[in-house]
Amino acid sequence: MRHPLRTVILAALLLEASFNLAAAQGSPVRPHWCTPSARKADSTYIVSQATKVIMDSAGTLAAPFRVDDYHVIKTASLEQGVIVSLVPTNPHTRGGGGLVWVDAETFCPIVLRFYE
Repeated sequence: MRHPLRTVILAALLLEASFNLAAAQGSPVRPHWCTPSARKADSTYIVSQATKVIMDSAGTLAAPFRVDDYHVIKTASLEQGVIVSLVPTNPHTRGGGGLVWVDAETFCPIVLRFYE
């Protein structure tokens, strides 16, 4: 036997690291703009999440938006999320709005594309 104490210490460190990794992967971290999973969201809430992220990303120059398209994405009859297309309410406004993914579990909005 070369170094039994060193082997025991190394095994203990590896075991502790695996427990820490498992604990870290247990629950997803939700940013402050996401919603707890216990909340039941309807289409109005999903559109408001999409509008907030577009307005936050565009800054103070953001015009009021309306929904141009709303498409629910399902796999094996389970809702994965919604793709929302937002455009300015004034049809004479050039640019503005965007395409937003809103996750069905966390209700986190992600900007996919800004319209220019």
